Amino acid sequence: MRLRPAALIVAAALACGGPETVVQIQGTVTAVGSGLPVRGADVGVEWARGSGGGAMTLHTDRDGHYAGRRSVHLASVTCNGTVITVRKSGFASAYNAYSDSTCGSGNVLTLDFKLIPIPQ
Repeated sequence: MRLRPAALIVAAALACGGPETVVQIQGTVTAVGSGLPVRGADVGVEWARGSGGGAMTLHTDRDGHYAGRRSVHLASVTCNGTVITVRKSGFASAYNAYSDSTCGSGNVLTLDFKLIPIPQ
């Protein structure tokens, strides 16, 4: 018996052990001192194994906001160990290793960053 691609996706999701859980990460990146938004910063997210593992890169908009989401099929979801790194030319990089076992309120993980400008 040969399974169709859609059936394979459903079978793989069920094999992972849990219902679909959507986890969102969001925040704002601003400059230390001026408080102005940092546009076009790269926000690298290395997801913890408890939230499916893997990585993604997000970018801040003109207001310094970033947001991303993912769906996971795990019996229990945790964001403990998720690592976020923010980089932008002209600023010192910022880093956060999230250590709470939850993924924030309602599975929305909100992390704001303040980058230090590097004098030119």
